[in-house]
Amino acid sequence: MPMTNTQINKITKEIKTMPVVLNKNHSGKRFLSTPQNNLYPINRKQKTKLKGIRKKKSGVTLYQFIGEITIYTVNKLKMILIQDLQQTMKLEFDLYNVDKFDSAGFQLFIFLDREAKKAEKFIQIIKKSENVSRVFTLFGVYM
Repeated sequence: MPMTNTQINKITKEIKTMPVVLNKNHSGKRFLSTPQNNLYPINRKQKTKLKGIRKKKSGVTLYQFIGEITIYTVNKLKMILIQDLQQTMKLEFDLYNVDKFDSAGFQLFIFLDREAKKAEKFIQIIKKSENVSRVFTLFGVYM
């Protein structure tokens, strides 16, 4: 049975106010433990999923992403996109199949836009999923 928001808020308050220690149990799994022996599992093996297709054509590079653009994927993605920005005049993004998008993803695109303007190049988001649109609207940015 999933936890309710009230239960999650209570656990979050407990974690913030108590000293926390990283321990391992007998099976080697890692847990955060508090002095009251409340154990909260850490999912260190969470796999992030992001697939991208890159198409280059006459000075324009089009990226189609499928999956997550989150704090777990933006670091690697940033390095790839910066290199391509240096080699092309325009980057276009199809984000229609991006199902998870957080503020780190938003910051990545703001950073790319700023870097493109410095280099007198262009970036454009041609399609957005509902989640991507929601984050951009939340910050009042329309790209």
